[in-house]
Amino acid sequence: MLVISIHFLSGAYHATPWGKHVNEGIPEWPPSSWRLLRSIIATWKNIKPEFEEEHIVPILQKLASELPTYHLPDASVSHTRHYMPTNNKPTLVLNTFIVVGKNPIHIIWDDITLNQQETDILKSILANMHYFGRAESWCKAELSANTIKSNCSPHADQNFPPNTDLVQVLTSNKNIEFVDIRTSTENEKDALNAITATTKILQENKYKDPPGGRWVWYTRPKNCFEGSMTPRTQTSWLNGITIVRYAVVGSLRPPIRDTLRVGDLARSACMSKYGQNNNGEISSTFSGKDGEGKPLKNLKNCKNHKHAFYLPTYETQNDEIDHLTIIALKEFNKSELDVLLKLNKLYSYNMPVVNLVFQGCGNTNTFSDIPILKKSRMWISATPLILSRHVKYRGSGANKHIVDGIEEQIRREIQNRYCSNYKIKNIKIDNDDLRMANTNTKTLNFFRWRRHGSIGDGRAYKVKIEFADAVQGPIMLGYASHFGLGMFIPEEE
Repeated sequence: MLVISIHFLSGAYHATPWGKHVNEGIPEWPPSSWRLLRSIIATWKNIKPEFEEEHIVPILQKLASELPTYHLPDASVSHTRHYMPTNNKPTLVLNTFIVVGKNPIHIIWDDITLNQQETDILKSILANMHYFGRAESWCKAELSANTIKSNCSPHADQNFPPNTDLVQVLTSNKNIEFVDIRTSTENEKDALNAITATTKILQENKYKDPPGGRWVWYTRPKNCFEGSMTPRTQTSWLNGITIVRYAVVGSLRPPIRDTLRVGDLARSACMSKYGQNNNGEISSTFSGKDGEGKPLKNLKNCKNHKHAFYLPTYETQNDEIDHLTIIALKEFNKSELDVLLKLNKLYSYNMPVVNLVFQGCGNTNTFSDIPILKKSRMWISATPLILSRHVKYRGSGANKHIVDGIEEQIRREIQNRYCSNYKIKNIKIDNDDLRMANTNTKTLNFFRWRRHGSIGDGRAYKVKIEFADAVQGPIMLGYASHFGLGMFIPEEE
């Protein structure tokens, strides 16, 4: 038995059946196996291209060889409506979706078995599938080791099971080849290679239904949209989450010089929403303070600073902040995840609204391709390093010397925060007004003071650190390191 479980992080599944218009208000339920195959291929091609086709295709062929059954959770149908400006005349658009709450959907193949290599590959692909259906259907997909009983299956005979309804589901032919469609050929076999074809290509070639696909009648529980639902999205099933990731969207994104401001706003937004949800209580993970509002004391050993880092990043190198990554060494609890999964805007009286789109959550293994979370020996400043303490001079004349210098502070902070495992080989420091990594923004252009709280040294440094061995990011040092300053990215050796 092979079981794929899909949790919808927003508690809703957004998808329209093939051949239907979104304004018809007909949601797809159960999710089609055709859609699942396309999602697996898209995740493989876009996120895990290192897997060879010769290893992926046998998995896909096995999934296509048998019609899956489903275990559908209790669900209900809901919708939103809004007007789109088209040709100077507003057009009403409906967004119909399935509300499932915290309950996952299970897709089941009773007679399929994968070998160990195939299992590992499919697990990796599913772990990187961040949405299923339309882009707002954020999800966590995984293989399940549990034996699940189905309640939705193909209708194979004339007998109509009691208390069931019939619904058509788009599936694939058993012998479909999983390569891109070649529309220039007239060979019918090649025309069946359509699982990755876009709707535009199929319409241009006058296909009513995708070649290689077939409609199968399924029975599902009668009145399946009348089950009891929880009033709010539940996150208690999410365990081990230490990273939550957002894209910064919109035509006006904040410049990278506002890194500290955006990080500080993200913290304020999380703390405010957490207090509203929990009768004014304070999250020490969000705030870095205890229940009495006092700053947490940094431990004199490894892995201190366990409260959250709010890290705005510029990964497209265009001098604009395009992502926000919130990281905590201590995993987020349920109440904190309830806040993080609904965070979509940051407000400030002196800045435009920062619009966020949730991209996924997990840990350092989930997001190992993000620059700040990679492994490297060579690290260079992506945002300027601001010292937490002023450099001091002692003595006079020939005996005058520096105490608590720049390099000394860097070494001590790395020792305290990242343990003695991070052996430093060399440190290069530039205090000139230099441009940051592949941008036109100089160190002194960055906003370098928080609205409230302590004030750092104020001077901005560009630093390059060479470690003896490759170390795991993020590397964050100095003043306001929890809000994006003193942030390092790997440099090509």
